[in-house]
Amino acid sequence: MEVYKYQPLSPERNEIRLLKLIPAPPRGEVVIEVFHADATSNPEYEALSYVWGAPDLTHEVCIRTSRNDILSLNQRLEKLSFRETRSKLRVLPITRNLAKALSYLTLPDRPRILWIDAICINQTDEVEKSREVAKMGEIYGQASRVVVWLGEGQEDSSLAITTLKAIGESIEYSDDGSWEIKPGSEAYYLESELSNPRTARGKVLIWMAIRNFFQAPWFTRLWVFQEVGRASDTIFMVGAEQVRRHILLGAFEWVIYSSKRSASLSRGIPILDEKIIEIARPVFDHSRRRKTLGHTPFRDLVNWTKRMRCYDPRDRIYALLSLLHQDEATKIVPNYSSTTEQVYTNAILNNIESNKDLRILEICDFAKTNSKLVLPSWVPDLSVPNPLEPMTPWCPAGISAAEYRYGEANGVFRVRGRNVCVINYVATPVPISASIAEALAICYAWEPLNASDKGYITGGNLMDAFIATLFLACCPGYLPIFTEHQELLSVAAIKAAYLSLVAEGVITTNHQEYVEALQTFLPGRSFFTTKEGYIGLCPASACPGDKICIAFGSFNPLILRSVPGREGHYQVGGACFVYGLMNGEGILGPSPPGWTHRWMKVLHSVRTVFLDPNHKPTQFDPRAGPLPAGWKVRYYETQWHRSEIDHEGNLRRQTFWNEETGERTWADPRLTSENLRRMGIKLQDIILV
Repeated sequence: MEVYKYQPLSPERNEIRLLKLIPAPPRGEVVIEVFHADATSNPEYEALSYVWGAPDLTHEVCIRTSRNDILSLNQRLEKLSFRETRSKLRVLPITRNLAKALSYLTLPDRPRILWIDAICINQTDEVEKSREVAKMGEIYGQASRVVVWLGEGQEDSSLAITTLKAIGESIEYSDDGSWEIKPGSEAYYLESELSNPRTARGKVLIWMAIRNFFQAPWFTRLWVFQEVGRASDTIFMVGAEQVRRHILLGAFEWVIYSSKRSASLSRGIPILDEKIIEIARPVFDHSRRRKTLGHTPFRDLVNWTKRMRCYDPRDRIYALLSLLHQDEATKIVPNYSSTTEQVYTNAILNNIESNKDLRILEICDFAKTNSKLVLPSWVPDLSVPNPLEPMTPWCPAGISAAEYRYGEANGVFRVRGRNVCVINYVATPVPISASIAEALAICYAWEPLNASDKGYITGGNLMDAFIATLFLACCPGYLPIFTEHQELLSVAAIKAAYLSLVAEGVITTNHQEYVEALQTFLPGRSFFTTKEGYIGLCPASACPGDKICIAFGSFNPLILRSVPGREGHYQVGGACFVYGLMNGEGILGPSPPGWTHRWMKVLHSVRTVFLDPNHKPTQFDPRAGPLPAGWKVRYYETQWHRSEIDHEGNLRRQTFWNEETGERTWADPRLTSENLRRMGIKLQDIILV
């Protein structure tokens, strides 16, 4: 049979292709029709999310052609007769995995309308491909349902689905997102059995089936992030078995909880190991986060998806577009004629321009051993994932916006800030593969000699600074440190945790939160000291002689390496933690007498805020002087307020308004190079290459 020839889509009519699966007996011959539909008319269809598998087009699907490939959806549904001869059939090469999926998706008694990327996008037309890829988030978002095809499954897939359904239906969610198990439910009894090593071992076949389920290749595929993230409704299919997304989400959370807490772990029968959790969890976490918080920052998306796979490295950007804030997403147009270097550079510049911050530079790394791309150091190679977990965001330059210039001709990127210190010692790092016991032992070896008898540059003794460096660098972003849990970061709490975990190597349930935070953050990082007397944690690739830079718009200090023969030019190697320089001290100096700072909940995030001498919290930096003319500060909760603290004592989010221009910004207008120079604060241009 002849190969199917695509009719071009009309961008002016906002056309998309859909396919109709002709009814057939189970596992019978698959025949489809392909037709055009006006996307603005809200056609009803399901969208398939699946893994292409091996890229070889080893199978074919039969396409029944008609005189008019642009019939309306209703007309297409009415044309059910299959009296046309096989001479009117065409074939389209497809992958083996898609052929299997189509076989299971075909219904015996009625047609099924689907959107499937490999068929509904002409993969040989680069122009159409670029245009349609830009619309994929919208296509999945408008689908009546997204069908996730996990494959034919294994012998124990039915057991896994049955168990996961029972567990998921046992979960009750509260309005705040927390969950609990219904008394007398399947999960209730399973949890009881897990607490007993003997009965836990008796369920080994169930745990193996669940583990095999979450090891399906679909969970490793990058594109599924937007496909499920934009979906209004989702079902997961393994062979002919199905489970709804909200049921599977509840089951997955219970499985993670049980994997970490149950006695089965100590008997060598984990339900899920950390590697499986790391890969599968972002898919569910992002889907839930998007419902509550909306869009996800690009930096977080890059980190969550770094272990996922895609065939084209440019898809590291394109597969995430529909999940970005609209202001950022609309500035990136998929173009598969562009090089990977061009796509990555433009994406990084667009992110900095859209957000006015430099947080994306934190994933840069001097150790680009596996990179095959020719990129400036300030553009991370997203095809080679940085193994480090991201640092907790601080305010080393205050709440400031990035000041920068990009030289397209020479690829240099100028930022405004200050080099504040120079590294003179880097300790043995914690290996990426280190166990928590090994990591804690290495931390103990980092402890400076006679630290309790030595002072620290910003006050107090060196031992307290060392302990705070370990726990404040690692823990704030990973601990539940909202107002009621603030004691987890108190001096007494972290000293007790250090004595037990690091000095004595004793891991107890009382310190489980710290253990998980340290285990997440420490691998791949080293302890360092500077010529000026500061200490901190840095990526393992840092070396003596590297400089610590605090730039406007940064969330953590950056590590820079001088370029030989080019004075003032640097490579950037990621972010670091420097005790005593994380809250603007490197630019604005210490807080006024009597003032301190602490972590507090502000709307949906946790931030460092200032406490005045009367212990009243405020986000307004007391060191930066009065606001420039025309600027006012306002506070947001569900609406705008002039008061920072609500009637329950909670902080509203600080925002600055310019009454003359109407501009609104999160960045403190006092923290600009122009304003700070008037205050006598010296800054510099730092050239990144």
